[in-house]
Amino acid sequence: MPTFIFRWSEIIGIENLSEEEKQLLFPLFRIRPWANSKSLANSFDRINQAMSGNPFACDVDDWYDKERSNTGAAQELRNILQDPSYSQWYEFVRQFDNAIPCLRLDTEIENIEDALRQEWLEARGFGIVLNEYNLRYLRNALACLPNIHHNNFFVAVDMGWSRDPLQQAQQATSICVDLLRAKPDVTIFLSSSSFPVSFDNFGFGEAVNCAEYALYDEVRRQLQAVNNEYFVKYADWGTTRPPSDGGGGWIPRIDLPRGRNIRLYRRRIADDETKDEVCSAIAAEVTASDEWVTPPPSWGHYQIETTAAGGQQGIYHARKNSATRINMYLHQKLSELGALPEVTGEEPFEG
Repeated sequence: MPTFIFRWSEIIGIENLSEEEKQLLFPLFRIRPWANSKSLANSFDRINQAMSGNPFACDVDDWYDKERSNTGAAQELRNILQDPSYSQWYEFVRQFDNAIPCLRLDTEIENIEDALRQEWLEARGFGIVLNEYNLRYLRNALACLPNIHHNNFFVAVDMGWSRDPLQQAQQATSICVDLLRAKPDVTIFLSSSSFPVSFDNFGFGEAVNCAEYALYDEVRRQLQAVNNEYFVKYADWGTTRPPSDGGGGWIPRIDLPRGRNIRLYRRRIADDETKDEVCSAIAAEVTASDEWVTPPPSWGHYQIETTAAGGQQGIYHARKNSATRINMYLHQKLSELGALPEVTGEEPFEG
């Protein structure tokens, strides 16, 4: 279960997965207005289009500054969230059949219990997300769990971004133990992100280890030491990260996911070169390297090959590189689950 901020790169990366892969994918989207939309419904419609009608989980994007935008969708979101019980939010999500809502914990326990008594929520399923914004409301989740008399829900424990997630292992283990004691058969997804904020110190083709796996492995080890039946499922941010400050102009870069690491190929533009020429040259080096052996091929692989050939729809800006990386990473993860997509490389790029 990857978590995504609702951005162009994530949507394009998912949209270009195969239909078989989309059926296996269950992403969690942090909802914000789509572009300059007049209606918040456009966000759900865009996700539904990208997911080809398959289910997805959704929660409010707590990083989104709702007060700074004057679009119709932003105003609609502000109005919905004025209700401290969040009943308007649940009713809004309810109209989208494939959307699995996440409970809002930052309210009175009575409001959460009222939401849990709604038959449609039990029938459709729901999620509970614990992250940096609402971890102080863990007690609300623990109070509710014993009263949920079905298993059509999940809990996502999101430890956020860190380049050294092992520092978070003790806290994550403690949270998981509390959840399992409250409801021993609860499904828990442990998520984190370690994708770099800055790339200045990485050499050409250097590998970035996905430290999310180290956190997951350590927490699982600690849980099994407490009780062999304790088990959590792996989750992450799909090679993205929660919003952060910083960043400047894009230096041409192509990212190549390889299992538990990502190769970063990045080079500055010389005075006698254009950005597109540098991107094509980087892509050519990637496809000629030993790291390029990544069958079966995906849409993302074809984007790199297109760039190496100088094609117009290649990777010539940061968002396209991110979409390509996300697509390739998800493709690799879903292939492990048995998805056998048929991708020809002839699918038109849209976006």
